[in-house]
Amino acid sequence: MPKKQITIKDVEEEPKDKFLELSELKAFLSIAKENGLSFDYLAFAT
Repeated sequence: MPKKQITIKDVEEEPKDKFLELSELKAFLSIAKENGLSFDYLAFAT
């Protein structure tokens, strides 16, 4: 089957926030360290 052709409109409508900002990452790691399971912080920090 032929693949769907991606248009400019499709690219413009894609979500752009695929990564956390530094402040969001720090908050996430802090919560994972304080409230997560025993290896959550280690898994996300490495």
